[in-house]
Amino acid sequence: PPPLFSSRRRHTRSSVESRGLGDVYKRQPFFADMATSTWSGGYPFSIRTDFTTVDLGIKGTVVADRHTWKAGLDFRQRKGAQTGGYSILLRTPDGSQYIWYYGDAPESNQKSTNRIFSAFAQDTWRLTERLRLNLGLRWDGQRILDPNGEVGLSILDQWQPRLGFTYQVGPIGVRKFFGNYGRFYQEVGSPVANYFVPGGYDSYAVYANDPRVDPSDPIFLEEQTGSIGEPIAGIEGQYDDEFTLGYEQALGVSSKILVRGTYRTMGKGVEDAYVDDTEYVIGNPGYGLLAEFPKIEREYQALEFTFKVRPSPRTGVFATYVLSRNRGNYSGLLST
Repeated sequence: PPPLFSSRRRHTRSSVESRGLGDVYKRQPFFADMATSTWSGGYPFSIRTDFTTVDLGIKGTVVADRHTWKAGLDFRQRKGAQTGGYSILLRTPDGSQYIWYYGDAPESNQKSTNRIFSAFAQDTWRLTERLRLNLGLRWDGQRILDPNGEVGLSILDQWQPRLGFTYQVGPIGVRKFFGNYGRFYQEVGSPVANYFVPGGYDSYAVYANDPRVDPSDPIFLEEQTGSIGEPIAGIEGQYDDEFTLGYEQALGVSSKILVRGTYRTMGKGVEDAYVDDTEYVIGNPGYGLLAEFPKIEREYQALEFTFKVRPSPRTGVFATYVLSRNRGNYSGLLST
């Protein structure tokens, strides 16, 4: 058969809001007292982000005797502007100092630009009537630009191999084993992109006494205002490695059961932090500029049981039970 081609183009606008009680974050900071393990005060932040997104893509499919090849290109551009601010006050565990983080996003039309370039190729190879292999490779590249069009962050080495198999035992179409491995990168999002937007300000102050009583005499004060962040070098993308292994069996002509195990582990992440309590840094925890912080650890293990039945050609019913466990020192890129 001749090759099949498809394409897409999409343009969207959206807003994301994270707000507390109006501007209470300006009038009363969120207070975390680590000496007494208590929280009080106002909401820590009130932020609105407006996005304009363009998605473009094209892919093709070629079907041969024992192979089905697919390949494609994708491009995504997201421009974002953020307004609002934050105010967070911490008391150290020994009670000797107060640390205050506060700031406002720029009230302007300054926008950062996040661009994602992608390419993929895959082959479904039917070796025999019972055995099928899926081989693939995906590449993602990301660049974040400041409002002047200068590149602030560039990550271009995000290679993602994919491997899978399906093997049928017994009568064809009744029972099969399957397994997959894949690496999955996730884009660095808007918090990092906002680093390259001029306008607002960020402040970091240390006090010997509670600044809510007298904020005029800090021990240390650092303020960053109205500047574009310096280009960031040496950052690697954030990704998960995932392995699955499963078994599926048909029960008659209208129902089936499935058992699947999943193991997912996080490789590297991208975070921001203050190094030596003074220098604001974005990087990979445990590496480079953030080598003093622990490496990210996140493991997800799950065992899934699924039952599916089709009582009629128009009706389908399924039930799933998942037994899972998350462990690590980081929330991870996915909710499970």
